Amino acid sequence: DAFTRGFTVEELLGNREKIVEELLEIATAARESGFQGFLPTLILEEQSAELKRAAHALWEACRSVQSLRGLKCHPRCHVRVDRVDEAKRIVQRVRGVCTVLSVEITTRELYAFACRDRRVDIVTAGTRALHPPQKGVIKYAQLRGKFFELVVGYLLEGGGSDTIASRLAGYRELASLAFRKGLPLILSAGPQKAYSPYSYR
Repeated sequence: DAFTRGFTVEELLGNREKIVEELLEIATAARESGFQGFLPTLILEEQSAELKRAAHALWEACRSVQSLRGLKCHPRCHVRVDRVDEAKRIVQRVRGVCTVLSVEITTRELYAFACRDRRVDIVTAGTRALHPPQKGVIKYAQLRGKFFELVVGYLLEGGGSDTIASRLAGYRELASLAFRKGLPLILSAGPQKAYSPYSYR
């Protein structure tokens, strides 16, 4: 699963043994569900001097789990901010210590940045209504081999039926765009806690 567990910076800088223990539990559930690996995710919502240290802690925890379970476990950094300048600073700080880097698109400017910047691997649809991309942006995504991602867990996060319907419409639009343009599409669970992958199948 590409978005298995969202950790905060504070969690990763806390009890390392607890983090590894939780990842081992997820690895067992993932193996039983037929997954070949998973990507524990560091959620980055603001600029901080501790970002790189937290990303390195996740990297080390993934190495431990991979050696103990023999299952692929790769660290992912997920940028969730509202401004392009802040996203750029965070990406620059953590890119070297995560295997996969994703940016959640909440504005047209972030949409364009995520598609154009070579350091970004995955363009993730968030919980807000999606803005149509600027002209030419999708061409960059095609040329640079971007993956587009829809997160199942986001559909279940609060809001009434109208909110869920709006999110579904946005997801449908992005999925349609990805298929038309031949862009790889990832469907991720995206929960904030450990889970059994069975529940998302």
